Amino acid sequence: MHKEFESNKDLIEFSRKYERSIDRFLMIRSMNKKYILDFYKENKTEVEYSKEFDLMNALFNSDFETSIIEKFILEQRNKLVLEREKEAEGLNELLSQIPIHSAGIRDDKVDSLLKSFVRNKNIKEFQILENELDNNLLTKVRNYALWSFYNQTANDLIELTLVKHPNVIPTLRKIHDIDFFVKIEDKLIPFDLKITHISDDYFNLFSKGVHENTDGFDDFIPIESDEKSESEKIKNIYKANKKRLSLPKMGGLKTNQLIQELKEKDSDPVISKFLSEITEARKQIVISTIENTKILEWWNYKYQGERLFCNNNRFFIFLTYLDKFQDARKLKGHISQISDKINELLNNITLNKVNTIQYHYEKEKSYEKDYTVQAMSIVYVNEN
Repeated sequence: MHKEFESNKDLIEFSRKYERSIDRFLMIRSMNKKYILDFYKENKTEVEYSKEFDLMNALFNSDFETSIIEKFILEQRNKLVLEREKEAEGLNELLSQIPIHSAGIRDDKVDSLLKSFVRNKNIKEFQILENELDNNLLTKVRNYALWSFYNQTANDLIELTLVKHPNVIPTLRKIHDIDFFVKIEDKLIPFDLKITHISDDYFNLFSKGVHENTDGFDDFIPIESDEKSESEKIKNIYKANKKRLSLPKMGGLKTNQLIQELKEKDSDPVISKFLSEITEARKQIVISTIENTKILEWWNYKYQGERLFCNNNRFFIFLTYLDKFQDARKLKGHISQISDKINELLNNITLNKVNTIQYHYEKEKSYEKDYTVQAMSIVYVNEN
């Protein structure tokens, strides 16, 4: 069971297979050697093993009720919270001082950027080499390092809010694809925390139209129509007015960059009218998504990247602006506001607030099949 869990990409299927003992297994798996020894000591029980796996296995097969193990983990919460709060001192203020820039490093592969630099045979002079290093490579690495620090620190601070909540049972160490458990009525549900901005690809899909699927496994299905997507509309107006308004070349520009270029020409009545319409359309998509987050949850499972594919329960925190075409990643640092929304959801959590998502995955042949999973989410919207 332990070996199977470590290599598993479908936690839901795994949980279904071992339904009678899954809660017990996952809670024990979330305890390291120190905690298991403390458990035995607290329960005045001698133990003959010293290796972590043997200790986990012995506890799993012991006569201790699962409720006793759960109670022990909850008793560790205060100590865990105090440790994390001490680590978090001053970090909220630090986040507000970190500038966020795109590093342009795909899939976090810094070594690929370095390889591209050292293998560039077009560089023939030392001054050019030095300029390329100082003004390109090191700038990208610096921006990537700053963003990575910001991203991880914000994650840790948001996770602290969850660990502190009375309906949450923390994992006492890191385990793959599970960050915490939520006690909902009489059920213990493991969740993976996912904090992400709402993708332009989602807005494109929604703008063309999506409806509930009544003839197939997927919860939703795109509407087949001649309606242009959000990005298609933006690109079309840009192309149509590029020469007339002396706009820069469109190649390589993202949606938010195209919008920014168009805003420079918003004194033009055609552009002004378009910007007003496309901004209102974006606002309505955000409002509709807040009212029915299941579509957004489904989209994030259906179109998740194959490199990190996993079918596991997720607690999503989605970041977006209400009516701005801006990169919403930096909103991750709004810890207080996000924490308020987390507590609002968890304070009144019931099973009917947890969505059951059905999706057919087809981006990677080895993972292609129908999946069912549970998810819940909040959408943090910045209106400024």
